[in-house]
Amino acid sequence: MDFIIYVFLFFFLLEILLILKVKWLKKDFQWLITKEDDLHEIDQTALDKFIKYGYDAELGWERKANTSKKEPVKTVGEDKARYSSSYSINSYKARYNPGHENLPSFISSFGDSFAFSRHVNDNQTWQWYLSALSRTNVTNYGVGNYGIDQAFLRFKREFPRRKTRIVIMMVAPETISRIVNIWKHYSEYGNTFGFKGRYVIENDALRWIKNPIDEKDKYKTISIYKEWIQKHDYCYQNKFSNDMLRFPYSWHMTRNFKKSYPLIKALIIRKIYKLSGLYNEKVINQPWEIILERNFEFTVSLFKDRQIKELLFRIVMEFKKNVEEEGSIPVFVFVPYLHDIRYMEDHECYYSDFIKQVGSCLLTVDMAETFLKLKGPEDIYVSRYYGAHLNDKGNRIMAEHLFGVLKKISLVPNDE
Repeated sequence: MDFIIYVFLFFFLLEILLILKVKWLKKDFQWLITKEDDLHEIDQTALDKFIKYGYDAELGWERKANTSKKEPVKTVGEDKARYSSSYSINSYKARYNPGHENLPSFISSFGDSFAFSRHVNDNQTWQWYLSALSRTNVTNYGVGNYGIDQAFLRFKREFPRRKTRIVIMMVAPETISRIVNIWKHYSEYGNTFGFKGRYVIENDALRWIKNPIDEKDKYKTISIYKEWIQKHDYCYQNKFSNDMLRFPYSWHMTRNFKKSYPLIKALIIRKIYKLSGLYNEKVINQPWEIILERNFEFTVSLFKDRQIKELLFRIVMEFKKNVEEEGSIPVFVFVPYLHDIRYMEDHECYYSDFIKQVGSCLLTVDMAETFLKLKGPEDIYVSRYYGAHLNDKGNRIMAEHLFGVLKKISLVPNDE
């Protein structure tokens, strides 16, 4: 009997220790999630700012017209910024294209943060360089964190007002995880304001499930929609719930040891360094690297899922169909992260089958083919850390490649 009591006391004290340790570690690291994050408490002050500058009932979020922003570029991971970039949004909600705004628009672009050219100034985007090469105003409707589903809806909203002959849809491979996600918090832990709709395939056709938080006041009653969101959000079922630590902590950490131990260890070392006033770039950013490596593995796994890959293909085909119905030419562009490039240096491209499938249906450009030929691909990104965007040089190289592709098939002028 005494032995049983001692065992019970041991595990009781262990649980208390683990609970306290996890709470201590997660104070400054949003990616360490527990049961209390299952329905994250909303910061009202931050929410009011988001609603004023970013909320969109249909798309979830969108850049507002006639606004500008300066943001830090974290060239050493997520901990420290070395410099800032700035952008402006014009009156028709496209990114400002200095020196080219008064030119006729021949090419428009939609997509995610690579389409937006995040972390460079307005005169360093790939659209700016492509505008100079094509002597036209290449309009930029990209929005950070968009899935191709949101970008497609934005195309349907904006394109009829300002039509162009060519329409470029540009996204990162990570878009495959975004099209099965409804609450960004369930895929990008801590991003609590981002809600969106998603497509599903029903009766061999795409059906749009609208954004559940399609009114501002619904943020006050998110709990009402929680069960519905979790049911329809693939990322909750297959990512968030798997990563969530909960009672009994000792059991969940042991069961998921290969994932829990490296992150907990890295966070403890990070805390010790911070409390000691020491700074080591690798140590400080190690937890963030671990998380992004997991996100990458999740993306790779989705390209092995036949149904999800088919959903992505159907969305691209719907984009193609709508562009052609407008009498324009669709172009699909995949832009890899640096970690995608590093992976492909030693392995087969994990999305090659998808690119071949799409490429047989419309003009498709995989920038990985160009970036892999560079001697130092890390030199075209703003940093060497996971999730980094293209820098000025990277955007120029991409613009030159796109111009060459379009010029080769006479979609832009051939005269010098």
